[in-house]
Amino acid sequence: MTPYTPSSPTRIRRAPARVAVLGGALFAVLFVVAHLVQPEVDPSWQPPSELALGTAGWVMIAAFLALGIGCAALCVVLANQVTTWPGRIGVIAVAIAAVGCLIGGAFTADPVTTPPGEATLTGAIHSLGPVLLDGIPVAAVLLAISLPRHSAHWRRARPVLIAGAACTVGAALLLTVSMGVFMSETGQLGPDVPIGWQGRFLLLAVAAWVVTVAGLALSIHRRARAGAAGAAEVSARSTLATGASR
Repeated sequence: MTPYTPSSPTRIRRAPARVAVLGGALFAVLFVVAHLVQPEVDPSWQPPSELALGTAGWVMIAAFLALGIGCAALCVVLANQVTTWPGRIGVIAVAIAAVGCLIGGAFTADPVTTPPGEATLTGAIHSLGPVLLDGIPVAAVLLAISLPRHSAHWRRARPVLIAGAACTVGAALLLTVSMGVFMSETGQLGPDVPIGWQGRFLLLAVAAWVVTVAGLALSIHRRARAGAAGAAEVSARSTLATGASR
């Protein structure tokens, strides 16, 4: 596969990177607050989306929107850093996850106990959000392979990228396996299907990955700029020394 010309880390966009860090961190804070203001929601089995219902549901709605904005900003950060088609697919997967988060915030879910025949259009649209969010584990794997391939700066961050990919994929697999095991008999969510914590772990893993990758981008940009400035200073001194010797 023929790679594209690698972009310099000095071209990393700092403002979107900071938005991504803020979006992921704000999600985590609001996610905790949503549980505190709605203690009636049982985290052991009720999906995180149920926190968006009720009078205090706006907290969880804001959390979903913050994470969606953070994912979208991360796409902007990584757009000129990927150098292969797998990397570009990874960025697209992050964009898909961003859409999923925004859908989760814009359209509230039906209560998990709603009979299938009484499901609303809003709830049906919301159900697309978690599916699209699965783009993050896919993106984490592809970017952990692609980003370090043609960049020495990203190569130094490879262990962190691999750890992030392992965490998001592990969280997704844990939720998927748990659903398969506990829903095998009833086929529906309920108090007898304890998958609430697994879903929460996945959301926090996604937010942590967004913050980590955006933070790495800021760090790489800082080091690259410092290195470029140092090289320019050395070159200028060398030029002055050469001119003086003449």
